[in-house]
Parts: sequence; structure tokens; C-alpha cells
Amino acid sequence: MKRMIVFLLLFIVACSILYFKEQTKIDDFDFYKVTFVSKDYKEEFKNYISKNGNQYYYTFDNLQSKNFNINSLKLDGVVYYLDDNIDVNKLLNKLDFFYQGKNVEDYQIYYGYDADIKDFVYVGGKKINIQIAKRSNDIVLGSPLILTGY
Repeated sequence: MKRMIVFLLLFIVACSILYFKEQTKIDDFDFYKVTFVSKDYKEEFKNYISKNGNQYYYTFDNLQSKNFNINSLKLDGVVYYLDDNIDVNKLLNKLDFFYQGKNVEDYQIYYGYDADIKDFVYVGGKKINIQIAKRSNDIVLGSPLILTGY
């Protein structure tokens, strides 16, 4: 009987942890614009493209991004422009770890890692797959880094 009670308690704890992790994913935020960065050129997105060096920037507003199948692109990164009602501290606390970088052009820079995101780069010897830049009401989030500028 004791084993059954212990098993049930462990099961409930495990389910609670999984439920909490599912409810706090990093992609639970609102954005007004998103830019997909890729070396691939897709004619079907030609009205949404700008080019910088050897990379193409495919920029959509929130509603447009839901109307296109971006899965056909091999992405180098994604940059989200977040609504100013986002609490950056809550966003940072959803990461497995984060640290504050130096200020750049009046933006406060944060680097972090989310184990649910498979791609990463090394910054300062640490695995990083989220970069956040915040200045007053401007919030930009990039994965693995902000590749478009702030």
C-alpha cells in the first residue's frame, strides 16, 4: 500500500512538472513583427524580402506570419519584435539560465538558453540560443541571436 501511495505521489509531481514546463514555454509571447533570416531565397516571399550580405530577411507582421509556410526555409535565425506589454523579467525567468550583457545603443542586452530550442551558439563560452534587447518600450528577441540589428 505504501508503495502505491509513493508511486501516485511521484506520478502527480511528475505530471505537475511537465504541465508547468508546457505552460511556460518561451514562445508564449505576443509579437507585432517577425523576421526569418536565411541564406535561402524563396520567390514566393519576394514581397517580404530584404537582403543583407548573403542573408535574406523575410519580414512579416503577426497576421502575415501565420499565412505563409516558412518551414521550406533553412533558417539561420528568427527575430521577434515584441509588444511593449511584455514583462521582460517573466520572459527571462522562463529560460533555463540567462545573464545580463553590456548596454549597446541604450539597449539592455540579455543572453539566455532554453533547452527546448535545439539550435545554439557559444557566447562567452556559454551555450546561448536567446538574445533579448530592451530599450524603454522596444523589445527585440532573437534566436539564436538578434541577426537584424536592434
